[in-house]
Amino acid sequence: MRQLAGRRRVHGGRGRSPDILSGIFSTLPENSKRIVIISAVHDFRMLRRGSIQALASALARMGHDVTFFSLRFSLLSLIKRDSRSFLWRKANRAETVDGVRCYLWFTLIHPFQSQSGFLEFLFRPYYALHKRLKDAFLDNSLCAADYIIIESGQGILFANRARRLNPGAKIIYRASDKLSTIGAAAVLQAELEKSADAFDWFCLLSAEMADDFAWVRERSFFVPLGMDPDDFLSAGPNPYVAPINAVSVGSMLFDEEFFQVAGKLFPDIQFHVIGSGATFDAPANVKLYDEMAFKATLPYIAFASVGIAPYRAAKGADYLATSSLKLKQYEHFGIPAVCPSFAVGRSPNRSGYEPGNATSIEQAIRAAISSRFVPVPPPLTWRDLAQRLLDPRLFADCDLGAALLSRAADAGPQFPPASAVTVSLVVCTVGDRRPQLSRLLQSLKLQEFRSFEIIIVDQNAPGYLDEVLDDSGAGLPLKHLKSARGLSVARNVGLVHATGSVVAFPDDDCWYLSETLKKAAAFFETNPAVDVLLGRTIDASGLPSLSPLRRESGSVSKDNVWTSGNSNTLFVRRSAIGNEIRFDEDIGVGAASRFQSGEETDFVLTLIAGGARAIYMSDLKVFHDQVENVGARQRLKRSWRYAHGFGYVLKKHEFGAGYLAYRVTRSFLSAIWAAMRLQPVNALSRVLWGAGTVVGYAMADKVEAGYAAYAAP
Repeated sequence: MRQLAGRRRVHGGRGRSPDILSGIFSTLPENSKRIVIISAVHDFRMLRRGSIQALASALARMGHDVTFFSLRFSLLSLIKRDSRSFLWRKANRAETVDGVRCYLWFTLIHPFQSQSGFLEFLFRPYYALHKRLKDAFLDNSLCAADYIIIESGQGILFANRARRLNPGAKIIYRASDKLSTIGAAAVLQAELEKSADAFDWFCLLSAEMADDFAWVRERSFFVPLGMDPDDFLSAGPNPYVAPINAVSVGSMLFDEEFFQVAGKLFPDIQFHVIGSGATFDAPANVKLYDEMAFKATLPYIAFASVGIAPYRAAKGADYLATSSLKLKQYEHFGIPAVCPSFAVGRSPNRSGYEPGNATSIEQAIRAAISSRFVPVPPPLTWRDLAQRLLDPRLFADCDLGAALLSRAADAGPQFPPASAVTVSLVVCTVGDRRPQLSRLLQSLKLQEFRSFEIIIVDQNAPGYLDEVLDDSGAGLPLKHLKSARGLSVARNVGLVHATGSVVAFPDDDCWYLSETLKKAAAFFETNPAVDVLLGRTIDASGLPSLSPLRRESGSVSKDNVWTSGNSNTLFVRRSAIGNEIRFDEDIGVGAASRFQSGEETDFVLTLIAGGARAIYMSDLKVFHDQVENVGARQRLKRSWRYAHGFGYVLKKHEFGAGYLAYRVTRSFLSAIWAAMRLQPVNALSRVLWGAGTVVGYAMADKVEAGYAAYAAP
């Protein structure tokens, strides 16, 4: 077997014989590479042809040794009549087709996504088990590869395995879809973020995906879809009889309601639905076809009057304006298209509608039927895009920043220019915190970024902070305000007076690294569609402080918000907060209720629920002393009262009883473990946390009746 110069081969610690590998891989010509493609939903031999198969073909024609590994195929797939089911007799053995080595990995069961949060929760451990399943062909292929391309989906589970087996390979994540849009299990997004260091770069089909990859922006590139004109030369004879025909090809986000509405509105149009995988009660002028081979679909597209892309509404699906292969094919054949408004993009040949809105569907179809096609520049070929996929750094048109600027120019001015980013720091203080507040102010004097203001919201007696502000605050852009007691109350007062485009909420006992504000401001400058940024807290020695946070950067959602930063590292666009979103004044430290925590998490969850995009960056750091360095009595009291707030937020944001049971059980197991290690205070703290969480969750329903009965003693 050919060895790559300077590369160490690692084979899972056991070693694999070169004879075994040479039986799979042949000697390659000079400059050819061994490329492994991992896809969770496609097989190269499928009738339906997607972009990943087109790339595999292009790579093979370029002389590379290509292996197409298809996973997520099991008995469940056969029951659900997966598009690959016709290949089940060929599963678990290699077959070469059109120069591409194909392998369909059949397992007894595979992880599946479910609309039931409870089922997904129960099935989550199997994801960890599935990625450890052994397959000699997969491991040998990964060991021998020069490039490993993992398409969005369950292939993510094998990224760290690929890196461990082959440290020298280039591992590429091809983001063909947003995981959230296709309804992938939340565990896959978490796994992608945990595996970030395994990937050399991330290739996005659309600049609209950039916001989802802000946490790896420096390794993200724009590599769109392509098309080979030769693939469309022989479309064949006209298959239609009716004078007006509309065609839809494919199954992604298929919306059957569109045809139920459109078929009735336009009885004179014959609608042809190819390979949707759906059976539904359709009007007589809507004809359903089984999945066809790519070539067989071409005459239906070439001779159609209108192309349909009937996507149903889905979270963040606007990237389909760039990444929809069917829309590209309609455009190639010069036919107008009808699609949801979010998929229209820049194309002058698409008429948009709102899914579920009969009036807009009617208007879109009439507009498409009467429109005149506008010629557009041809896309890049698959060979061009294969070259870009293997190393996007070599091509200027793969620069994601340039693509984002082009997108922003088309959309018009939506965000302030980078130079307009300013930061308002809302600092709430009460009690004997003068030394700590002085330390924070001194750290702000050392900031490399200077476009900030400090809003001190003081809950002390008049004059208490005068000396600190006159001394440590001298020369700083500072506003000194007063407010009633309660951390949430004070922060809301500060928000009213904040003038910066970004607002932060440092505690009075934290302090900043000199680069902290510079990093935060730069992030918002380069990620204009991200609204919330969170980081992590460390103590003076660099150890994690406050609460345990995840190590990997990534998006913040309801599933991982508890390990994605705290208020000291919270930066939010003022435009996302608006005049409606505020801190819940009934919870948090100093509130009149017993719910003495959770206000910042509640704030972030409220922003996310309102459509804000949040990112956690592990390298954005803020100093804070260790909170465990307090007396046993104070620690136990805090655990009990803070747990009430935690339980309240769980209930307020509709975390179910199953999740509550999971968190409480985890607390009690931690208590048992601490007791076994002879740590009685830690054990009792975890017991109080678990019990307090249940109490807070139960009391949350009674909040509307008023807090008098539940006031803190």
